[in-house]
Amino acid sequence: MRGISLPRARHPGALRSLMRSLPRKGEGLLLLLHQNADLDAVGSAIALKSLYPEAEIGAYQSVSLPARQLLESLGEGIQIDPHLEGRTFILIVDTSNPSQVGLKRPPTSPYGILDHHQETFTWDTPYVYVDPEASSTAEIVYHYYRLTGKRIGRKEAIALIAGIVGDTAKFRYSSPETMLAVVHILKKSGVSMEEVLNTIEGEEYFNYSKKVAHLKAAQRLRFIAVGDQIVAVSRVSSFESTAARVLLVAGADLAVVGNGGKQKKTGEVRISSRAKPHIVNMGINLGEIMAELAPRYGLEGGGHPPAAGMNGRTDVPLGRILQDLQKELVNRLRELMKGVG
Repeated sequence: MRGISLPRARHPGALRSLMRSLPRKGEGLLLLLHQNADLDAVGSAIALKSLYPEAEIGAYQSVSLPARQLLESLGEGIQIDPHLEGRTFILIVDTSNPSQVGLKRPPTSPYGILDHHQETFTWDTPYVYVDPEASSTAEIVYHYYRLTGKRIGRKEAIALIAGIVGDTAKFRYSSPETMLAVVHILKKSGVSMEEVLNTIEGEEYFNYSKKVAHLKAAQRLRFIAVGDQIVAVSRVSSFESTAARVLLVAGADLAVVGNGGKQKKTGEVRISSRAKPHIVNMGINLGEIMAELAPRYGLEGGGHPPAAGMNGRTDVPLGRILQDLQKELVNRLRELMKGVG
């Protein structure tokens, strides 16, 4: 790619500083991932573990099905609700607030943050690297590989591209820099996109529970039209993030899907929102909106302009939260569309 520069870390010194704080070879290092850890969190952790081979990967409460398939395909294990005491260092990966990893107070062990979400919480640690302009945490890990000069092998390539694919909705929200990073990883590793997609999709494409969740989301949706723009909300008991994307494909311009599901009795909820690119270009930033509104319900929220969410434990019924969110999005969209016609 003559004349084209490969993407680099936005703040290489800060990224080096964080990674140098990790124990050599990963002795006593825990790579801690958020609840229902997704492809980006798991892919980033797998690639980091190749740099710190003695590290362990752990997730709070659960791992998403695609991420679990990635772990199994690449032969990596993961601990659910790992113990935090006595660790040499804990690196919290792809996580924007403590509730996503079940923390009510800072860990007693030294810890740091590696993330790409817009900051909605100030962590009480000097070891923080957050780049909200990166498409994914996996893209930041790719930058660190380039800083170290370490070779990206087949396993690391699949893990990193899987993370990028997951957080860009299969490149719908990717930048030119992200695409260049993916091309570079493919070229250097010899891995094909078909291999990556087969690894993370596999049986998932035919997963019965996922298909039912998507159909139920469509069956239960309520929508409001603002001019010719559609704001839709729905609820499911699983797969809320992919269900929100399906509603966009079905015709919504903004979609919010909530999950009270099996955890309803405990007051635990997860809410995902998605917006089409033209909605973001109009000025809607779902990451900021979710971060702003989540505290009303005792939840934590955040994300990116086209994709964000909130989660946590609350006494407020999920139906009311979804109704409030739809009303808020409708009002903001109306304000932006004034005078548009």
